[in-house]
Amino acid sequence: MKKFIVTTLAIVAVITTFSSCDLLDKADDVTFDVQFKVPTSFEVSEEAENPVNPYTSLQSTMDVDNPQYDQYKNKIKDVTINKIEYTISNFSADGPVTLTSGEAIFFGTGETIAAGKIASVTNKALSNHTGELQASAAALEEIEKIIFEDGEVFVVSRATLSDAPVFFNVNVTIHATIKANALD
Repeated sequence: MKKFIVTTLAIVAVITTFSSCDLLDKADDVTFDVQFKVPTSFEVSEEAENPVNPYTSLQSTMDVDNPQYDQYKNKIKDVTINKIEYTISNFSADGPVTLTSGEAIFFGTGETIAAGKIASVTNKALSNHTGELQASAAALEEIEKIIFEDGEVFVVSRATLSDAPVFFNVNVTIHATIKANALD
């Protein structure tokens, strides 16, 4: 009986040790929210030769200005995108203008635009406002992977407009939650 009790206690001690390792692994995680932004506004002044189908395209590198991200960027365990937001400001046009199709194409270092993942908006009346770009779950996973692996995201914004000339600035922001290992 004494041998049975000692054996049982030894098994419980081993199980507790291994399960507490998982707890310790999770206990050293730090989670924080971060925003990846286009560092400056894209200024779009579309004076198309063909005002029936004006089109514009802009390219920039997204940047993150967050001390926590800088501190943990080599220790990231997981990236979750909460939303991709755009802001239109300084809008000016002769009459109403619709963004018939607009998209942001995200891609990583060494990739081409063709390999990028798309978030988009369609049939939106242009005005000074903030909205959310829609992306498939697969596209969001790929963008999360780019942030996780590269820490740097390139973005190309493209738009087809209902009329021209039109002038506006546009910013694109990725809102994400980062999980990193604080002790590595």
